Amino acid sequence: MIIGPREMTASANLHRRVFLHSYRTEMDPDGTGLETILTAPMIVAQWINHQYYFSTLNPDVLSAGTKTIHNAIGGIGVLAGHSGDLRRGLPWQSVAVGDTLLHEPVRLSVIVQAPLERIGDIISGNQVLRDLFDNDWITLTARPAPTTPWHRYTRYGWASQPTRTHKKENR
Repeated sequence: MIIGPREMTASANLHRRVFLHSYRTEMDPDGTGLETILTAPMIVAQWINHQYYFSTLNPDVLSAGTKTIHNAIGGIGVLAGHSGDLRRGLPWQSVAVGDTLLHEPVRLSVIVQAPLERIGDIISGNQVLRDLFDNDWITLTARPAPTTPWHRYTRYGWASQPTRTHKKENR
């Protein structure tokens, strides 16, 4: 998920793998817009991501198996056929075609362009966000402005990201 000005990604082909939220700090002086994005759409993105993550990571235990024999049970899961264990993950047809996975099992990464102190205040004021970020269920990388370095959120504070240099290969 990317939360920032549209210019951040306008020239990038993200291959339909990213939730985009156009956000400008100058239009959100009190941070309520950013807080809304972090506590609503980001949480939903995390739910979606984890459904695919766990159903792909261990389909025998954590997915719902083939949907061709599903019987829905009260909106909480499915049974394979008329009996068996309650299955709560996604059906195999949602994560694969045959034996070929359609989803890479990776945890959600969130990239934000906003003041680090504002982001930290929002996280510290919300237990759900603290649980997700502090326990590494979601990776958060942020920078205050386009000209400033990126930082990674950790339970101990912001850690600077190393600057990468790109070297040209000689062939």
